Amino acid sequence: MAQQSVSTSNAHDLAGLRNYLLVAVALGFLFGCWAVHETAIDRARTCPQSCLRPEVARVVDAETEPAVPDRHSGGLTRTRLTLDLHGQAGRTEISVPYGTVGPAATEVPVRLWRNTIIQVNGTDVHPGWQTPTRFVTVILLFPVFAFCTLKLASRLVLLRGLRPQEAGRQTRAGSRGVLRGTFVSSVVAVGSMVAVGSVNGYPAWWPALALGAGLLVSMLCLRRATQRAAANV
Repeated sequence: MAQQSVSTSNAHDLAGLRNYLLVAVALGFLFGCWAVHETAIDRARTCPQSCLRPEVARVVDAETEPAVPDRHSGGLTRTRLTLDLHGQAGRTEISVPYGTVGPAATEVPVRLWRNTIIQVNGTDVHPGWQTPTRFVTVILLFPVFAFCTLKLASRLVLLRGLRPQEAGRQTRAGSRGVLRGTFVSSVVAVGSMVAVGSVNGYPAWWPALALGAGLLVSMLCLRRATQRAAANV
């Protein structure tokens, strides 16, 4: 009877893992695509003359954004440009530091990676990870991604060679490890979103660092709990 109960419990766990797997794969694909995209752009920045495509864009409109106190620009820190790229259909709006383009300019040299504007008049203007959409997405969804991934890894480890008498204790320990790992991943993720725009050379593939840190904490907690359980048997 006990053996049947354990088998039923394991079957239920396997069914639950599918849900975690679906969420982890979907969010992993999203963050992975962003990381690959930004890493490629970072590498292209190191060789702008050969890796970025030069274009001449027509300045359709230039509007000063709300003033922010700044000692270098007298409070006028950003300009919202509307550019018409000759080699790309449609118009593009982009925010650049104040003074990047002269007030009477009608054309401006730009450099692109594929169809993404990276430089305007020699100034790096690509926001990278630090767009409002990405920032909110990371804050809300990266903890979910980390939790599902760590939960999946933890349950897969526990399902291998788990003895009935250890099931309850190790499952609880695994859950605690997942929560601690998720917290660590979330802290690293938020810190990375700040650092990637202010620390020179901070890797654009930081999601792997955040997830790796959480996975390490989760597995260490699980290993410690497993050793304690083995010592008490």
